[in-house]
Amino acid sequence: MKYKIATIALIFTLPLTVHAFSGGDMGDSPEIRAQKIERMTKSLSLSPEQEAKLTNLFEAQGAKYKAIHEETRKQMETFLTKEQLAKMDAMREKRHLKWKKEHGDLTGAETPAVVK
Repeated sequence: MKYKIATIALIFTLPLTVHAFSGGDMGDSPEIRAQKIERMTKSLSLSPEQEAKLTNLFEAQGAKYKAIHEETRKQMETFLTKEQLAKMDAMREKRHLKWKKEHGDLTGAETPAVVK
């Protein structure tokens, strides 16, 4: 019974976890980052110095998110079966394709590779 509850909980939380720790493949690409900074520069009338600081901040945060994603994946590999990992990867791929269909391919990048 506990195994079933844990499995159900994992099924419902896994998509959120994978999305939250996407490693910056879609939302943290240099192109997306540049677009965000450009919008903020226009909207907030940022000075060149502020724009440079914002660029550095986003790059540092992107590196942190990628490290968290990689660590999360490594930890999940210790307790999920190969079949579960494959299913999770397929879910990620499906979600990515849906996102691309809804938003267009903003980066020109292919589907993000699974961190292993």
